[in-house]
Amino acid sequence: MATHIVLIPVDYNSSRKVCEQIQSQKYKTIDELLTDIQSKLGSDTTEGVLVYDMNNFMDDVNNQELDILTEYFISYIIISQ
Repeated sequence: MATHIVLIPVDYNSSRKVCEQIQSQKYKTIDELLTDIQSKLGSDTTEGVLVYDMNNFMDDVNNQELDILTEYFISYIIISQ
């Protein structure tokens, strides 16, 4: 099992609510997660949604590659595979 960070753009009307709904949920795959997010957003796309494993998220933030987080709501989930 691995914890992943999920960033959903604030551009989606319900992005904060979706982040709260998926928080600490377990998924078998990232594709399963994205399908659930798409359904919860009521959208035909998950464009702009970012999913990071914990190490890559910390690296990108610390390297300032992922620097402006005000454009996202953030949650975390667990991938069970």
